[in-house]
Amino acid sequence: MPTDPPCEECAAILLEYERACLDFWANASEETREGCRAIGQLVAGGTEADLARAREVLPPFKPFEPYVNPYARMSPSRMAGLSIRKFQHEAKTGHYQSLRPPGLRPLPPSDPS
Repeated sequence: MPTDPPCEECAAILLEYERACLDFWANASEETREGCRAIGQLVAGGTEADLARAREVLPPFKPFEPYVNPYARMSPSRMAGLSIRKFQHEAKTGHYQSLRPPGLRPLPPSDPS
């Protein structure tokens, strides 16, 4: 798998994906951030302490009940639109780009205050 984007469109897709991830993080609630941190620790080979923390900050799943809003526009989210753009580009050019969180960088630490 190449490390450099093979064309300008690939680079633009990756840049937009990174921006979308950073925007998500900047606009996420502290509860969402803590949940993401807990999951990240578990995925990175978590310990029993990480598991206990995840159980503390992640609520159990609720049964799914779809929300129906007859006035909502049917347009894709930013991430969904970006995925569609990526798949269309791959189909057209054969270029493949892995969309991962930006550089798989560690998440910012929790605010101790």
